[in-house]
Amino acid sequence: MRRMATALLALALAGDTAFASTTPEDAKGIEGATQALSHFLAAAHERDVAEARGWMTSRTVEMIDAFSALAHELHATSIPENLMEVWLETFDRERPKVLRGEATGERARLTVRYQRGHLARLDFRHEGERWKLDLERSLSNSLEMLEEAGERWDAAKRGELVGDDDHD
Repeated sequence: MRRMATALLALALAGDTAFASTTPEDAKGIEGATQALSHFLAAAHERDVAEARGWMTSRTVEMIDAFSALAHELHATSIPENLMEVWLETFDRERPKVLRGEATGERARLTVRYQRGHLARLDFRHEGERWKLDLERSLSNSLEMLEEAGERWDAAKRGELVGDDDHD
């Protein structure tokens, strides 16, 4: 279960920060995203789900809830039903360090290195009054695969032939 959450983070997350910014506005976006990540990590360390959700875009939170509900519905033992708690634990354990950032308008991306050495890009979006972690791109693929698994499961329960290679 934890491996899957870590893999989702690597999809969807040590050293000096380098900023790929040319304008003061872009620099503010990178700074905002970096601060949002810092607040999110503090919430992860405390396992404060409500606070962590406040540092994620509303669409990301909706998708996490949908993923968890579908995993629960499918009784999928290899899929975490409470994805948020697993992610908080993973982020706290891996403690990503910002290497560089880039921003344009209402979007920013930070390149981070996790404690175990792998790199990831974390997207952020300015929403409301603050920058927030935006995992929509990562979650959409995972949610789509889980929905397809649910459809196959439902078809199998109905006794329908299930498979990618239906032959006559």
